[in-house]
Amino acid sequence: MIANPRIQNQSDSLIIYIFLSINLNKAACWFTSDFSHLKCYNLKMKKNAWAPKKTEKGFSLVEFMLVIVILGLLVAVAVPVWDAFVSGSNLKAAVRQVATDIRDIQGEAMAELKYYGIVFDEGLNTYHIYSSTDKATLFTAAAPVGKTLSDGATFSRSGGDPVTFLNNRLIFNKDGSADVVNPEESIYLQNDKGRERFITVAATGKATVN
Repeated sequence: MIANPRIQNQSDSLIIYIFLSINLNKAACWFTSDFSHLKCYNLKMKKNAWAPKKTEKGFSLVEFMLVIVILGLLVAVAVPVWDAFVSGSNLKAAVRQVATDIRDIQGEAMAELKYYGIVFDEGLNTYHIYSSTDKATLFTAAAPVGKTLSDGATFSRSGGDPVTFLNNRLIFNKDGSADVVNPEESIYLQNDKGRERFITVAATGKATVN
């Protein structure tokens, strides 16, 4: 078979392009006319080079205002609930404090065979504890122990006297009984929201929180 003389007589500038595809990387290669050299040019392009670029999306003014409104509603609901919780906790703490002191001095009166008394000051929201072996000198015999109500609580009552003991004084006898006029006497406390709780002391000396 005789070769085409036109192809055989081509100069060294004659090139034969061979396209190779290796791992998705394109390359153009050619041999010189005498096939003594192989030259290649890398045509690799970045993947997705022509793909449209993604743009970052921010918050619109409407979305931002919607978040502000939601946060405002949450705060409007949460603040009163939290405030009521704190006020209720303050009242519970004050009632627990007074009831504990009453029960403690009743026990001390029986243990020490002494008279114990408490004087309540409604105006200052304080009370003082006295003790003596002589009932007649109970409130003058020794320096009292002063106590103050927890913050946020006061001696107060809706439509009545917050302390129903005679002369605002509660006296425990040596046997632990309470020296009261009525079968039960009470001390009323309120918080800054007007919620009310009270402690009753029976003639037996038993204190009950209500």
